[in-house]
Amino acid sequence: MTPGARIQETVELIDELISGNHSADRLFARWFRKRRYAGSKDRVFIKNLMYEVLRNFHRLAWWTGGDSSIRSLTLAASILSGNANIEDLVGWCDGQKYRPRPLTSSEIQNLRKLKSGGGYLSPIQPDAVRCNLPVWLYDEAVRVFKGNVEQELTALNTIAPLDLRVNELKMTRGSAENTLGALGIEVLKTKYAPSGLRLMSPQSIERLPLFKNGCIEVQDEGSQIIAHLCSAQKHMNVLDLCAGAGGKSLALAAIMENKGSITLCDIDQNRLSRASVRLRRAGVVNCTLKTINSDQNFSELSSMGVFDRVLLDAPCTGSGTWRRHPEARLTLTQTRYSELTLLQKNLLRNASRLVALNGQLIYATCSFLVKENEEQIEKFLMDSGRFKVIPFEDVWRSVLGSSFPCSGDYMRLSPYHHGSDGFFTAVLERIK
Repeated sequence: MTPGARIQETVELIDELISGNHSADRLFARWFRKRRYAGSKDRVFIKNLMYEVLRNFHRLAWWTGGDSSIRSLTLAASILSGNANIEDLVGWCDGQKYRPRPLTSSEIQNLRKLKSGGGYLSPIQPDAVRCNLPVWLYDEAVRVFKGNVEQELTALNTIAPLDLRVNELKMTRGSAENTLGALGIEVLKTKYAPSGLRLMSPQSIERLPLFKNGCIEVQDEGSQIIAHLCSAQKHMNVLDLCAGAGGKSLALAAIMENKGSITLCDIDQNRLSRASVRLRRAGVVNCTLKTINSDQNFSELSSMGVFDRVLLDAPCTGSGTWRRHPEARLTLTQTRYSELTLLQKNLLRNASRLVALNGQLIYATCSFLVKENEEQIEKFLMDSGRFKVIPFEDVWRSVLGSSFPCSGDYMRLSPYHHGSDGFFTAVLERIK
């Protein structure tokens, strides 16, 4: 592919990403399957440029004088990243087949202000721009992170490491570490999660025998921790309400040594189908899959009685996973934020009816935003009157046996402080 064709493909990919409901990784994989002619250098260039734009969207819009068209941002990123200078772009954008249309005089004028390889930050950028957020979302971040807001948001804009969870139904963490080491794959034990390993460099895991045999799963350390802090025991009846593809249920099954019972629920049959494949591969036998209606009432679960543990990994903005999904910050609107908080409120209320007396409701999000987290719990406790908060330090020490790395009654993990994705978790006990 010519350099111009690479830029044009990048523009079209990002346009499709923002206009549709896609993840960047899945969209790129689909793009590659349809374009087998694209060589490895083409793929690397396009993917890297796409992520440059996604991770610096609002900074680029500032550099372009507020022009947030994908074409303008991609051209600016090409210069600021050092991939091109203005003369290169003039030559590459000639309107020929597969290449961008010629630059306009105003585009050339704007691009000449940029220094090739000069980077995306400027000391005169507003705080929200420096942190690559719209003002309303930056203000929400300040509520949470206060004086550390820039450090926290910078960490959320980096590339996430790849964490593995060792399936201890099949092998120990030490054995997995040694097996991977023998293959030349360097890993470190995760700091907090007792079954986790962190890859020291990017690797394709899916082709490894350890993965194919269900001995390891890809799972962020924070997500692994949440499964442990459900405090599930071998005899318990556990409900994973928004199970998705079943990552936390897989971890719970290993923790429970394949005993007791875990019910995985989701409104999406396709996600549960993926969970089914993963459960079989992992050798899990104590799980039942159930597709539920989207009315959030869970009426179809009432015949199953109540549960010792109910895990509500609630749909959320996903702001804690921006390292992996930088596109998510671009599609998040205030309207969508409000819709999600209402959904979470309803899910909490209805999930609470499925918790046994003295059982626990574990509420989790992969979001750092207060309205999805602390405010949801506080409103729920006032409205319900049937639950109390178990201080998270008590839960952590009881389950993991180490000092709690956060403060307060809830768990807040962040890339900056803990090296994991951003997660919030509250443990609530039913008292009446």
